[in-house]
Amino acid sequence: MRILHVLAERGFSGGENQLLATLDYLRSRGHEQVLVLGSGGRFQEHVQPLGLETHSLKIRHNYDVVAAGHLRRCFRRIAPDLIHFACSRSHKIGALASAFGRTLPPRVVTRRMDYPIGNTPFRRWIYGRAVSGVVAISEEVRNAVLKVGVDPARVHLIHEGVDTDRFAGLRDPKRRRVARERLGLAESDLFGMTTASLHRRKAHDVLLRAIENLQVPSGRRLVWLFGGDGPEREALADQAARIHGAVEIRIPGQIDYVEDALAAADVFCIPSRYEGLGVALLEATAAGVPAVATYVGGMKEVLETGRSGIHVQPDDPDGLAAALQSLIDDPSGAEAMGAAAKKRSQELFSVARMGRQTEELYLRISGCSA
Repeated sequence: MRILHVLAERGFSGGENQLLATLDYLRSRGHEQVLVLGSGGRFQEHVQPLGLETHSLKIRHNYDVVAAGHLRRCFRRIAPDLIHFACSRSHKIGALASAFGRTLPPRVVTRRMDYPIGNTPFRRWIYGRAVSGVVAISEEVRNAVLKVGVDPARVHLIHEGVDTDRFAGLRDPKRRRVARERLGLAESDLFGMTTASLHRRKAHDVLLRAIENLQVPSGRRLVWLFGGDGPEREALADQAARIHGAVEIRIPGQIDYVEDALAAADVFCIPSRYEGLGVALLEATAAGVPAVATYVGGMKEVLETGRSGIHVQPDDPDGLAAALQSLIDDPSGAEAMGAAAKKRSQELFSVARMGRQTEELYLRISGCSA
């Protein structure tokens, strides 16, 4: 099968690793793939090791009719069996390109966000007639698409996955000890972490309020790492500076040592106000780190409350503090939750499963044989 992937966003990050994993899986299965990438984007350097044919397209904004015309010509020249719109902007440009004619192959878009789409004629068109199918990365995302009025048979649930093998061994005692030394942690330190962009929807401010109310055991120190960057960084640093006691808050910006942090962590927390699925949570659970997450979006599906983690309601610092405190006070119970989460991740949220289900969907929609 010949597949054309269109990725138009310059700063694409949501699902970037998952797209790379999908491309690699499809390549391993012998499918021919071509990419059209928005000019000036950074995905080009990441995809180069796969050796795939790529083309650049200048796109000024979401509804660039000129770019849509160029993309339409790419459709004809490349002649794929299926077109995949991999991001929101490529979906909009691709929908315009699709409107220029009727002789097009099947088209699929991946939807990653669970916030309301808006039930307007235009939205119904781009998620309905402008594409042949929608891939939703969680049940909540699927529900958001269905509310627009799209035929349920055309909305397909494929959970995004992570490389569970990569994270599986991080909790090995030796690996954990080395990681904690690298992060400057004492043996007695409690280490918590959150990896997410510093935007309001991620609700780091709520987590800081919860941390302020935690009871740190006597003689111990709580260190919390906020790995990520964004517009809330300065405000969060100001808020963190007001937290006193045996607590150290680290907000270093984007980090390149996520695996060390997961190996060293005693608890992971992501308190988002809304979340399509939560890849950072998938990485934490794949590593077996005890986790607390808000009961929103796809994170509802990642954890089983009380068995493989703890869910709390969004914007509830007291409830969040109580959940975190329960893990601090019961380390053996916390470890059992982490182990259950790791098993669940291997069964439901691996990149192998994601790639296999994606290939099956593409073959079915395109009518091609394996």
